[in-house]
Parts: sequence; C-alpha cells; structure tokens
Amino acid sequence: MVSPNPAAQGDFAFQRALSDSEFFASGHLHVTHHKAAKNSKDSTYIFYVVEGSVTVRIHQTHHTVHAGDMFLVPRGNLYSIENLATTTSRLIFCQAREVTSHSDLDPLRLIKLPKGMTTSKAYILLGWLVERLLKRFASYRKLGVLWSRRARFMFHQHVHGSRAYLLFFVLGFLARSVPLL
Repeated sequence: MVSPNPAAQGDFAFQRALSDSEFFASGHLHVTHHKAAKNSKDSTYIFYVVEGSVTVRIHQTHHTVHAGDMFLVPRGNLYSIENLATTTSRLIFCQAREVTSHSDLDPLRLIKLPKGMTTSKAYILLGWLVERLLKRFASYRKLGVLWSRRARFMFHQHVHGSRAYLLFFVLGFLARSVPLL
C-alpha cells in the first residue's frame, strides 16, 4: 500500500520504497500543486508519470509530460515539477547518487568550490588535469628514452674496448677524488 508522507511545504508527498544506503533509492511521488525547485547535486533522477500530467523544468528547459512518459534529471541541474491535472499526479522515481568512498577522506572537502560547481564536476576537472599531466609526462619520457638510446649508440660507436675502460677508470678516479660537501 502506498501512503506517501507530505513534504514540509505540503504541495507534494513522497514515499521511499527501496534504497541501497547512499547510492540508490526509488519510491513514489504525489504532486498536488508543484514541487519547488531543487538542485539534483550529485544525484541523477529518473521519473515515470503513472497518472496525471506535469510540467517539468530542468535547468532552463520546460517539458510537458503525460501519463506513461518518463524524464531524466541529470546531475548538477536545478529542476521543478508542476502539476497540470485537476487531480493529484502520481510519479515513480529512481535516484542514483555518485558516492565517494568516505566523505571525510574526500580530497575536495578542503577546497572551496566556485558557486554552482558540484564535487562531481570538480572531480571531472581534476581527472582531466591529471590525464593531461600524465600524457605530457609520457611524451617527455618517450623523448628522454629516445635521447638516451641515441646517446648510448653514439657513445658505443666511438668509444669501445680499451678506450672505454680507460675513460671509465679516469671518470671513476675523478669522482672519488672530489670532496663531498
């Protein structure tokens, strides 16, 4: 039996049916007038209209959704739902949340993010930056390996046998004779 609990504003009621700790939740939503604008933050919502008609505002777009239709609210968007029917509109929702392993260990907890930037967007930006640095490091590493191979080839081409032995003996003697600071 579905008996949703009214929200503080009283314009809608909801009941959570299933949940998996912080990651996933689903339930029923009954909208009598409207559901005020809310930021989805790090959650993605999927709504299915069971009965009635609603107007959905996601970010700056408006859509009219009727019974049998569904809509998705992506992460980091402001959304609101307004009932168009004369009776209560009934919806079913699913919510999936991006969860870090432990919020206390979250490296972004110490950084003040710009207004409107969610932690998921910051992670995407941080991931992009790390990826660029790793690609740059890989290209420099390839260049260094190529240079060292070329230098070894040039060295072995000109210095080999007794000359190489003598050169390394002198370099070793000089290195041992230099006083350490």
